[in-house]
Amino acid sequence: MLRMLLAAGSGLVLSGLTATAADTAKKAPEAKPAETAVHQADFDLPMPGAAVDKLAFLPPVVAKYNAKEITAAEVRRVIQPYLEMGAANGQNPGPDEIVQMARQLVNSMIDEELLSARAAKDGYKPDAAGAEKKISDMETQIGKEKFADELKRQNLTKEEILKKIASVMMITKWVDEKVKPSVTVDDAVLEKYYKDNQKMFEHPEQTQASHILVKVDKDAKPEVKAEAKKKAEGMLAELKKGADFAKMAKEKSDCPSAKDGGDLGFFAKGQMVPAFEEAASVLKPGELSGVVESDFGFHIIKGGEHKAGGVTEFKDVKEQLRGGMVNRQIGKKMQEMIAGLRTEAKAQVMLPEPKMPAMPPGFPAPDGDAGDNAPEAATPPPAAPAAPAAPATPAAPAAPTAPGGK
Repeated sequence: MLRMLLAAGSGLVLSGLTATAADTAKKAPEAKPAETAVHQADFDLPMPGAAVDKLAFLPPVVAKYNAKEITAAEVRRVIQPYLEMGAANGQNPGPDEIVQMARQLVNSMIDEELLSARAAKDGYKPDAAGAEKKISDMETQIGKEKFADELKRQNLTKEEILKKIASVMMITKWVDEKVKPSVTVDDAVLEKYYKDNQKMFEHPEQTQASHILVKVDKDAKPEVKAEAKKKAEGMLAELKKGADFAKMAKEKSDCPSAKDGGDLGFFAKGQMVPAFEEAASVLKPGELSGVVESDFGFHIIKGGEHKAGGVTEFKDVKEQLRGGMVNRQIGKKMQEMIAGLRTEAKAQVMLPEPKMPAMPPGFPAPDGDAGDNAPEAATPPPAAPAAPAAPATPAAPAAPTAPGGK
């Protein structure tokens, strides 16, 4: 949603980068700025049957930093529509989840403001042109009318979105140019991590295949299925006469993989529907199947490479590992920097502590803690908010339930 995207520009995106300095600073108490210790239990609970204000725990002033304040009204403006739309869709987060959401938003609003100021100090400016392009891309993806309706529905303006994206893009550039170059990882460190975590690089037997799908509902009438099968058989006959498989897939397949010439990439056992998997597993590279029926319609499958199970070689994962480790170290540098900026700004957050704080971004290092040398799942540099997802065009579901795009 655009409102949450507006917050994400500073909040939810930057929190992925920094895990929010205030909360992650618990691992380094000396760097943590003052924060009011308030707990959910300190707030009066509504009487049974009363209308529940899920944001009643917000004090009038939610946070302070430098000479600025973040008010409850600002937090409500972002979160309340999110809660209302979630409720309309049957999604009702619990009290602790809402508290965590508010804390994450407020902490990241502070972080974005402080980082923007830091980048500006180094001569960087908000990327207005880049923000305009991001908005244009959003409008192209979901349609200008729908984009405008979404803004209106959430009481937002295009100017607000542009300003936020421009700021985040400025921070992104600053991180890329001022922070990232200072981080390096030696090959010896990468190789040690690889050797110490062999299980992480194991892979099952895999098969590659391409296909052309004539989609038909599994509950379609017999005559409809017969017509679809006849169409697939006609295509197969053309292929056997020498027609180009990839070209035909791009022009006639009903699967999202059509754009890739029907190429599904590699998949392991159990990722595709049984009928498709069984037929694909016995094909030699370049060999065509007959017409294969599944719950999604009729497939013509072209066999590809088969890979035995085993351990991925170091050379094939080295750069991926390097990227993960660099990202982790950038994240650590940013946490430390933001913690320092928050201390200088005398940042205070007057919100209750959730009973079960959210897990920090990233994944635990396998086989014990690898510290700074564990690859990070989340990519640290902040990114401009992505466009809301456009309505999907009906197509054959992708793996694991059906052969889909890569």
